[in-house]
Amino acid sequence: MGLHINIAVTLHELFEALAAQGSVLTLGVQDIGFTRRAFNLAAGQRLQPDDEAATPNEFFAACGFSALQSLDVSDFEGADHVFDLNDDRLPHDLIERYDCVLNGGTLEHVFHLPNALSSITRMLRPRGLVVHVVPVHNWVDHGFYQISPILLHRYYTAACFEILESRALLFSADQGDSRIWEIFPCPVGAFAEGLCGTLDSRAMLCVFVARKTEHSTGDVRPVQPMYDAPDTVQPVRTNTPAWFLPYRLLEGQREREGIPLRIAIGPFTHQGGNCWSCNLPAEVPLGDDVNAHIRSRLALFEDGKLQTPAHSAHSRIKSMGRGAYSHWRRELYLSASDNSDPNSNGRDYYVIVPADHQT
Repeated sequence: MGLHINIAVTLHELFEALAAQGSVLTLGVQDIGFTRRAFNLAAGQRLQPDDEAATPNEFFAACGFSALQSLDVSDFEGADHVFDLNDDRLPHDLIERYDCVLNGGTLEHVFHLPNALSSITRMLRPRGLVVHVVPVHNWVDHGFYQISPILLHRYYTAACFEILESRALLFSADQGDSRIWEIFPCPVGAFAEGLCGTLDSRAMLCVFVARKTEHSTGDVRPVQPMYDAPDTVQPVRTNTPAWFLPYRLLEGQREREGIPLRIAIGPFTHQGGNCWSCNLPAEVPLGDDVNAHIRSRLALFEDGKLQTPAHSAHSRIKSMGRGAYSHWRRELYLSASDNSDPNSNGRDYYVIVPADHQT
């Protein structure tokens, strides 16, 4: 599996922020698709000599890990462990052995996803990190599956992991090495749950990170949130990934970012059920409509915590609420995380609009 410089820089940033350390297991033998010079320029490292390709050991050491091993279905590429992830009989010596398991392009090639996910969960030590880089869109016949981010969100929520990061990486495949990648947050609902035609012609990957807890288990059967019964939804969301300002990468280096808008909102008008609304000021760009279901990049926060899902149907906000919201044209329709009245619950509500989506 080849590791593109933009993916490598994204992983390095995440591992550095999470103070990753210890042992890492890659699913498949990880190849490095960039020179030391490119990585040094993008990540501020000092790998030498810089005109040659970096090695997997160098890359993962730069990310904070002290030991690297690999697992594959055969020993054709020299994997340290040979195991078929379709099998549910994980070797005992692999159970709780690693501080991080990285799926950098394997999961979509495994037919039995539940067994693979369960084995990944069991190979991690408590507090260990699972990292997935999965194809989401425009990867037809690359593997058995194109994996929707909701699968990872719901599986790891049901498995009692702490969800840390979820990033969408989009790029045009016809631009070669000069392609600019767009990276933006990918929480539940980022692409309007259940709607057809919300993505464009670009290819999309998702980078997803979660941490194992003392309560984690791999034996779960998640349900999509749109099919949750209202009385099964948790009163307050506690498992939302970190939010960040969208940015662009070219050969691992970020473009300069503008200044986002942060706007306090309220008071709110009751629209029935759990739904409330407010008008947005003129400097906030036009939101979603029937012709652009995910145009808005506005993010809603309650006491500093990102609310989800965005782009929600107004009927869902009314019936289920729990933080669901919709930036629709010039108005914001929202619900409190516990379905209380946002006018009187004592919480602080504000929105952030990225600079490249301002009017």
